Amino acid sequence: MNLLSFRLFAFFCLFYLPFLNAQSPESLITGIEQPVSREKVYVHLDKPYYMAGEDIWFKAYLVDAASLQVGTQSKLVHVELIAPDKSIEMQHILKIDGAGAAGNFELPTHLNAGTYLIRAYTHYMRNFDPEFFFRKAIYIGDFKTKDKKETAKTESLKPDLQFFAEGGNFIAGVPNRIGFKALNPDGEGMDLNGEIFDENGNKIVDFKTEIFGMGRVLLHPEKGKHYKAIVHLSGKIYEYSLPEVQDKGVNILVGEADRAFQVIVQSTLESGVDGLEILATQKGKLMGHADFKGTDSTSVIAIPKQVFKEGVVAFTVVDRDGNALCERLAFYQDEAKHSEVKAELFKKEYGKKEPVLLELSLDKSLSANVSLAVTDMSVVKHDRYGLDIRSYLLLDSELKGTIEHPGYYFLSDNPSRREHLDILMMTQGWRRYLYARQPRSDSLKFTPETGIRFTGKVWLKQGHQPIPEEIDLIFRNKAGSFADTVQTQNQGYFELGDYNIVDNTTIVIKAADPKYRKKPKKQKKNFAKKFEVELLPYQSPEVRFDFDKHRFNIPENFKEYANISYKNLSEEKRILLKETEVGPVSPENKVGYRKKKKDMGVKHTEASHVIGKDLMGPSANGNLMQYLESRIPGLKIKGEEITLRGRTTILKSTDTKEPEKPLFLLDNMEVDFEKIRNMRVEEIDFVEVLKGSKAAVYGGEAGRGVIAIYTKSGTGDYGVTESDSGGTYHDKNEVKRFVNPGFYTPKEFYSPKYSGKNTGEKDHRTTIFWDPDIVVKNKDRVMVMFYTADKTTQYRVDIQGITREGVPVVTETIVNVK
Repeated sequence: MNLLSFRLFAFFCLFYLPFLNAQSPESLITGIEQPVSREKVYVHLDKPYYMAGEDIWFKAYLVDAASLQVGTQSKLVHVELIAPDKSIEMQHILKIDGAGAAGNFELPTHLNAGTYLIRAYTHYMRNFDPEFFFRKAIYIGDFKTKDKKETAKTESLKPDLQFFAEGGNFIAGVPNRIGFKALNPDGEGMDLNGEIFDENGNKIVDFKTEIFGMGRVLLHPEKGKHYKAIVHLSGKIYEYSLPEVQDKGVNILVGEADRAFQVIVQSTLESGVDGLEILATQKGKLMGHADFKGTDSTSVIAIPKQVFKEGVVAFTVVDRDGNALCERLAFYQDEAKHSEVKAELFKKEYGKKEPVLLELSLDKSLSANVSLAVTDMSVVKHDRYGLDIRSYLLLDSELKGTIEHPGYYFLSDNPSRREHLDILMMTQGWRRYLYARQPRSDSLKFTPETGIRFTGKVWLKQGHQPIPEEIDLIFRNKAGSFADTVQTQNQGYFELGDYNIVDNTTIVIKAADPKYRKKPKKQKKNFAKKFEVELLPYQSPEVRFDFDKHRFNIPENFKEYANISYKNLSEEKRILLKETEVGPVSPENKVGYRKKKKDMGVKHTEASHVIGKDLMGPSANGNLMQYLESRIPGLKIKGEEITLRGRTTILKSTDTKEPEKPLFLLDNMEVDFEKIRNMRVEEIDFVEVLKGSKAAVYGGEAGRGVIAIYTKSGTGDYGVTESDSGGTYHDKNEVKRFVNPGFYTPKEFYSPKYSGKNTGEKDHRTTIFWDPDIVVKNKDRVMVMFYTADKTTQYRVDIQGITREGVPVVTETIVNVK
């Protein structure tokens, strides 16, 4: 019997032995209610912090919220990098295959240092509390402020100390347990102690925190009295009020024994516990219930753990009408079911630039899909008890708010660990359970996504009235073409999808009055010009995250990390850091540019140069290309030749073979140089130039750079002819034509393979190896190989994943490099 069980048993004997009419476990009837299905997303990152210009490598896992098994209705996950100003800096749509999908964010070199947020969710998850979204704060440094540490205000402020009555009610005349949690000005748990007094100044009891600013105390409040806590800290006295004492009511106390939860229900109502019922639920599903009869003021029930799965459990007391009177959360931890991927090394030590062989095997399960990150521990400092897939899926994703060091409750050897987990349930779990409100299935607004969707509206050009019409969609890419038709709904809205778009794809959406389809071609010439198609951009959910309260705690060695990261940057990125920007871009314009690019489905996020409204004021006029030549470093246009950073292209050639040239984009559509040669500055909103790695996102066609031009109208005003309808359409009116990048395809992680010829290269990697898709089976042994770098250090091998049965897997091992 652990310490908590012993204390609780003594508590029972002291107060409840005369009333021990506990109902037997057999009286707990398994429930049959089925909640609305939910989903969970977890994102495994290679590191906790980064520098601008680096890559964030990640794997998104999508599981059913109840079973934690793969195979949800949704097949798409949205992963976002959110800046400190709550703007979405980067966003990827991942197509889930099996347990999850890999991705990466190639961080722009222009990012400012600060705490950023990784957020991930499915479209279907938007039906529920946004606290269900995956959220993880990371730090991104920049080379302009690499010596600057981000610190929160540290002046002496009153601690945030809150008290939570167990079950929610502080009842006079019976024993009550009160949980408490103390936070410092930085939002972190802090150690403190104090005293509790009644309204007459009589000291009742001392209290002190036990772990991460949390603790609990036993009180026996009296009717009509008020209680306060006094804390002495740094020579100051702080006073806090405890919850108001209720004259009559019901409360609940929960403890844990080896095989059961011991639940005490106390009632000071005239009817005692008669007519009350206790419900045991998990993830919104009723797991069992029991009725109380008789007028006793107290009843004790032992609820067997075998009816639950590992995770958060809610015990709720309701009256005859089903009204909830009090609720208490507990956590069932079944360590016997934990699966583990064993990672075995063949040597105790490895030399520099030597191959490391790691053998992976699985116990207690049929198979698991895992991701593996290897980082240099001398510069990458991980929180031993930080968030991982197990602590997130089983604990953090069940409660509101941020749990400090969630891995502690699963990995620590502290004998009081389970008691501390129960205190967490009393404090952070107090009325903060994410399943408290179950929506009706017929009220769900957001449907599961299985492919890419397009939404919009059809207007009657004359009068601008929404009308019901058919909408045609055509898309083409290297894999071929596809056509679809849908009827608009109320107020002219339409939704097209779900489509499996895996590459840059030209999308054409147009309104087509079906009655004209059967007419002769001559009569079709202008039939569609009476319509106007408006595309509705994807609206990301509101960002609900307090960056001030969740600022990242930067390690002391971050300056060293920044210096090493600079050595890892490519020559192209170093040049970008040194180049002078064309001109300042105001924050207001930056937001506007980002929105316009997002609405158009622009694939790139960072440009080498931006020429925007800040320079293109009312006085800017004339030929666009001549204007750009004076503004863009390295751009020269002479006759039929164009030079971008020393590389010359002949724009016209007598050869039949098309010459290599820069890629020109007009409102996100590829165009010939002739199309933009005579454009006027007055028509332009802003221009972006992409060079080197920035242009790589557009493939081989962008080998000599990209010049992306965005018009004020945002249409490009280029004609599109569709032979199937026999008409000519213009994007200003009834046709929308754009390029959609499709599902995000991550770039491949570079892992060097050293031999005698290249061992002289300097290797300063901080992420040594990343493999997001490893399948480990029970009877098989999987071999993973990577090369060490140039330093005597230790590597942390972090393995996370999910088994086929829905059991989270977390494994860590250390590689010594001499």
